[in-house]
Amino acid sequence: MKKIYLIYLPAFLLLISACKKDKSTPPIENLLTSKNWTLFDYYAPNYINFSPHFEGTLSFKRGGQAGYTDTIGQLYSGTWEHIYHDDTEKHSLYIKLVNPATQDEIIEYYDHIEFLDDRHFTAYVYAGFSENYFQFQEKR
Repeated sequence: MKKIYLIYLPAFLLLISACKKDKSTPPIENLLTSKNWTLFDYYAPNYINFSPHFEGTLSFKRGGQAGYTDTIGQLYSGTWEHIYHDDTEKHSLYIKLVNPATQDEIIEYYDHIEFLDDRHFTAYVYAGFSENYFQFQEKR
């Protein structure tokens, strides 16, 4: 019986060590940085005179850099940060962009982002008892 354990123990240890995952870049960040994004739908009843940002092209780069080109061609640059909350197991997204020509700022904080597939994600903003959502899709 001991011989069987001696044979299977090294194989088991090899199997466990081969299954170790690379946690250097979370999968959600890989999805965000691999494509350009555009807003295609939203529901925001709590915002008065709401004018949605990101109807143009939004891009995320590794290292926290972000870029945005609006629908009339104005360029914005800035930063983004993906935040994982251990207690709720939700992913948040913070974006800050500035147009250097006009000094206009766009600052967005999404309480929760969720990928529907590798080409679509929904970003949620919780305001009191209601939920606002913004749906993004890959820009093609």
